[in-house]
Amino acid sequence: MIRFGSTKWLTRTALLAALSLILVYFVHFPIFPAAPYLEYDMADVPILMGTFMFGPVSGLLLTAVVSVLQWLLISPAGGWVGAAMHFFATGTFVLTAGLLYRGFHSRVGAAFGLAFGSIAMILVMIPLNYIFTVNFYGTPKEVLDEMIWPVLVPFNTVKAGANSIFTFLLYKSVSRLFKFERHRAKKTLQEKLARRKLSPPFKPLYLILVTVMRLLYKKRLGLTIRREIELKNYKGPYIVVSNHASRYDYLYATMAFFPHTLNFVAGYNEFFRAHLAFIFRLMQVVPKRNFVPDTYAIRSVSHILKKGGRVILFPEGMSSISGANQPAAIGSGKFLKHFKVPVLKMRIAGGYLTTPKFSLDERPGRVEVEVSELFTAEQLAAMSAEEIQDRLDEALYHDDYAWNKRARVSFDAKGKTADRLHTLLFWCPKCGAEFAMKGEGNTLACSRCGNGATLNDKYDLTPLDEGCVIPETPQRWFELQRKHIYRTVRAAGFTLKEHVRIGALPRYEYLKDQSTSKIVGEGTLTLDRAGFSYEGTRDGRAFSFHINPAQLPTFGMCTDISRFYTFVDGEFLEFFSEGETVEKWFLAAEEIHRLEGGAWRNFKSADTYEA
Repeated sequence: MIRFGSTKWLTRTALLAALSLILVYFVHFPIFPAAPYLEYDMADVPILMGTFMFGPVSGLLLTAVVSVLQWLLISPAGGWVGAAMHFFATGTFVLTAGLLYRGFHSRVGAAFGLAFGSIAMILVMIPLNYIFTVNFYGTPKEVLDEMIWPVLVPFNTVKAGANSIFTFLLYKSVSRLFKFERHRAKKTLQEKLARRKLSPPFKPLYLILVTVMRLLYKKRLGLTIRREIELKNYKGPYIVVSNHASRYDYLYATMAFFPHTLNFVAGYNEFFRAHLAFIFRLMQVVPKRNFVPDTYAIRSVSHILKKGGRVILFPEGMSSISGANQPAAIGSGKFLKHFKVPVLKMRIAGGYLTTPKFSLDERPGRVEVEVSELFTAEQLAAMSAEEIQDRLDEALYHDDYAWNKRARVSFDAKGKTADRLHTLLFWCPKCGAEFAMKGEGNTLACSRCGNGATLNDKYDLTPLDEGCVIPETPQRWFELQRKHIYRTVRAAGFTLKEHVRIGALPRYEYLKDQSTSKIVGEGTLTLDRAGFSYEGTRDGRAFSFHINPAQLPTFGMCTDISRFYTFVDGEFLEFFSEGETVEKWFLAAEEIHRLEGGAWRNFKSADTYEA
């Protein structure tokens, strides 16, 4: 890395400035016969290269130097006005492109930076022409009015576009020539992620993206937003906490806090998926290894808040499995107390029923989002971490099924409301059989005893006949199932064992086709009161691990209830079971963790442990 202001920096920026002047001297020609005085030149190409090599500040300095030297040495007839217009126009271009490229350092990032930089330059040149050419060159405003759209905007579009293409094609070669990339070993995706220094997202681009999302999703999903506070009263940094209803929560949050920008905290493994990697870099999302300590995430949040940014996190660690919250992850109260900034609360209702965990289908109905204040900085200072943790659990708790008993919203599941619901509700509350339930269409039924129910578009359960034993809601069914698993794991000799394939994150290529990991081996998983173990292979070699129950509060789940993951010595490992048993692994691991003295406790109001 070449340090700003060093001798190497000075010699290389001087070379780029000289190259810019040489290009403008030898390469300039008119491209619009109607305005032969408007000449294309390549002066911006070396400046853009310098911006990508050294950053936006260096790009602005290069722009200033080239603008002045071009005025004095090559185009004195343009005077200081021409130099000023060049500085403002090219400066806008390099600042936009440089900031975006710094945020996500890749060829895709360079392409987007150049594209948005071109647009910014084209737009800024419209008022610049009215300010400078009318007031200092004496061009009548009426003449300029007739030229702006048919001549000036097309000219600037062609010029910016051509210089962007040249920069994109030549930058890597020039960078290697300047010895930025020679002898440098290829970094893994993990190394690149660990080296990222996050900042608040680039606001103009962020607002454009959120506006697009509003147009695409707000009406379609029936989203309503109610704020109990005025966002304009929160000038500085703050943290947002929310229940994690579904994979769409990021959409709801950006719209609920618009026009404020937010840095999201998301699962570490999601950064390796091709369809998410770019947007995560663009939005400056913070990676966090779920359910294990992660110092990088804490440092990143601290850096963002110190820069005046706002961070949103979902304390339960993953989107709801059952339709209601899990307790906040261990240390959430301590985390909020540490940063000493206001904490706002977002509560999402209807989000789970729109995209339930047991199905990847979208089921539009209505989503209600409420925004309020949870803690002031002074309240956090006065409370203990334990008190904050308890208040967090109480404030964020939400049960979507109970909410819809009151709201009575219909969700369009296209006749498949209960499809795959058995992956979540695998236990029959009548005969007690496990993995005999089957959800198809609108019906969930037990193949062993015939117990079952239909599930309508309001998610109401209706027993198939008078002899059926059906809980009031799917969430209540889930809690009774948890109680069943709790009793099961307490029994002497409990062991859960299954053959699985294991997946890991790739080192150099992003996961495609919405995959969540790359299969690297197979073996046997075992869960008992002694902990969680694997014996098998990985990459063709023998591989095993063991995690003590106190260190395993729960598992993670990337998509639907078809696989689960944890971190072993900081590394993501995912498990693909042969049967539809994933939810039993979850419940058993959580209750063994609690039985063996783990720190992640259930809600105080839970009746799981009652006789």
